[in-house]
Amino acid sequence: MRVVCQQPSFFPWLGFFEQIARADSFVYLDDVQWIRQGRQHRTRLPAFASSNNDRNWLTVPVLGHGHRLRAFREMEVDHSQAWPKHHWQTLQSLYGRAPYFRSQLEPLVRPFFEKAHKHRFLVDLCEQSIGLFWKPLELTAAIWHSSHLSVESKKTARLVEICQILEATEYYSALGASRYLDPAHFREADIRVRWQHFRKSAGQDPRRSCDFSVLDW
Repeated sequence: MRVVCQQPSFFPWLGFFEQIARADSFVYLDDVQWIRQGRQHRTRLPAFASSNNDRNWLTVPVLGHGHRLRAFREMEVDHSQAWPKHHWQTLQSLYGRAPYFRSQLEPLVRPFFEKAHKHRFLVDLCEQSIGLFWKPLELTAAIWHSSHLSVESKKTARLVEICQILEATEYYSALGASRYLDPAHFREADIRVRWQHFRKSAGQDPRRSCDFSVLDW
């Protein structure tokens, strides 16, 4: 039984989905602290050819007052701004002439932005953006939410406790988590840690960044 734990993110990069594809159970960490400078409410796209920047960010505005005291699942989307329209216009400008935009990406994504105003909480919006790709990528992992698992531990011990609840034998982690994750806690619980080493496929342009949004793939 392999478990993956990640915070919900807005149209995350393809490596996020690779983790889901390798998981038996995927846990949304929806009760962790909100981080304003994080990537959970924004996604990265390549820049327009005429731009001096190397990237575009599609950012969901949030009502961030008191965010340091609030959990992810409590963060609300700021719908006073016309961000869904702006996001969709950006995608049209960037990919409108791409071969599969009209036949694949537009039918999948345009309804999402047309209904985005119905989501009050950021966590629901992020999960919806991920869920769009569940069927196209043939993902089968069971979905859990940490807020429903009654976990009381913190940091690495929290992840270990989630794995124990789900009777995991392996924990599959993004390599970046090695900066703060302590494998010793997993060894003590007899749970093996496997690190993700995500690579772009051979057919992809090597000049394109690995951490671009799934929308770019």
